[in-house]
Amino acid sequence: MLEKYLKADYYDTGPFKHNFIADGQVGYIRYPSFSGSVGEFDLNFMLYRYRNTKGLILDLRQNGGGNANNVLKILNRFASQRTLVYQSYLKNGPGRSDFSEPSPAYAIPPSSKDLLRYSRRVAVLTDRGTFSAASFFTLGSMALPNMIRIGDSTGGGLGIPNGGQLPIGWTYRLSVSRTLSPDGTNYENGVPPNIRVLLDPKDVEKGVDTVIERAVEELLR
Repeated sequence: MLEKYLKADYYDTGPFKHNFIADGQVGYIRYPSFSGSVGEFDLNFMLYRYRNTKGLILDLRQNGGGNANNVLKILNRFASQRTLVYQSYLKNGPGRSDFSEPSPAYAIPPSSKDLLRYSRRVAVLTDRGTFSAASFFTLGSMALPNMIRIGDSTGGGLGIPNGGQLPIGWTYRLSVSRTLSPDGTNYENGVPPNIRVLLDPKDVEKGVDTVIERAVEELLR
C-alpha cells in the first residue's frame, strides 16, 4: 500500500525511504527500524529536499526499535531550543522504588550551520507495533511543539533491557530502567497519539492509507 505514496521514484537515504506526496506539499519519510546508525548527511539531504514543504510525515509504524543513539540525533533536527524530552531512571536496589537519580535527555538544535533543522510541522505516525527506541522517539516528540502524533498508541518498551542465561539453560530478559516524560508521566504501556486514527479496511482495499491521509489533512490545515 505504501507504494501508492512512495511511488516508483522514491529515494533511499540511509535507513529512510522518502518522497513528496500531496502534490509536493508534504514530505513523506518511512523509517522502518532504528537499527544501525543515522548519518548527519542523510538527515541533511532529506531536510534540504523537503525544506519548502508545508509539513513532514515521519512514519514509525511497525518500527520495533534498535539503536537508541538515533533518537536524539533525529529529534535535534526538529528542536527550536534546548528542550527536556524525557528522564530515565536506572533500577539500583531491591525495593519497588529503588531507582537512581534521573538522567535527563535533551533535544538540542544543531549549533553548526552545516546541520539543517526543520521548523514546520511534523506528523509522527505510530501504532501498537512501534516499540523500544521508536517509542522513546515518540515520547520525546511530545515535548516539541511542532510535532504531532497520529495513529494508535505505541507498543511501549520504554526501558533499557538486560538479561542472561540460567544454569538450566533458560534465558531471561527484563527492563532495568524506567523512562518518564518531563512532567513525570509513565507511558510504559504506550505513548498515546494526539489524533487516534486506525486503518480503515475499506480504504486498505482501495490502496488508501487512512492514517497517512489524516496526517496530510492535518499538515495542510
